[in-house]
Amino acid sequence: MKIKKTVLFGSLFLIFSVMSSQSSAARIVLPLCADYFKKQPEGRYQVNKTGTVHDTQTGLTWFRCNIGEKVDSNGGCQGRASRFTWTEAQAYAPTAELAGLSGWRVPTVDELKEINETDCRNPSIDSRVFPTIKGDIYWSSEENFWVSVFAWGVFFYNNGDFGRHRKDTPYFLMLVRD
Repeated sequence: MKIKKTVLFGSLFLIFSVMSSQSSAARIVLPLCADYFKKQPEGRYQVNKTGTVHDTQTGLTWFRCNIGEKVDSNGGCQGRASRFTWTEAQAYAPTAELAGLSGWRVPTVDELKEINETDCRNPSIDSRVFPTIKGDIYWSSEENFWVSVFAWGVFFYNNGDFGRHRKDTPYFLMLVRD
């Protein structure tokens, strides 16, 4: 009986050790995206001086600044980003008039993850295209279907992790149009 317990605990220790070494290997520190993109060719985005970005892969048009910021004469972003509760974000988007355009909406989780860059961090997005997006949480248009007080957001710090967040907590907002 004692031998079986020793073998069992030894096996569990071995499994835990392998899992720990694998998770340690997965904790590779990614470069900052600002440094990463200095070495990358121009990508799939067409940046316009009006403050919009056309994604040639998805056909979507993004407002390149955080909501609350203004577009300067060179198409850059100036000012201070605003935070919105999830409900405020959903109400604001259809009324937004940005870069002389209407028809804006809050993006889905998949759309936000599509612009996420998995090979760098803080923020995990191409800062040449989206110059002021922060390594923080951005609201999606999707409610959490399990718990009604939560909605989904994407965290642009490291690989664009997404999670459920309380709807009454203010986070940042990006807008997109079809």
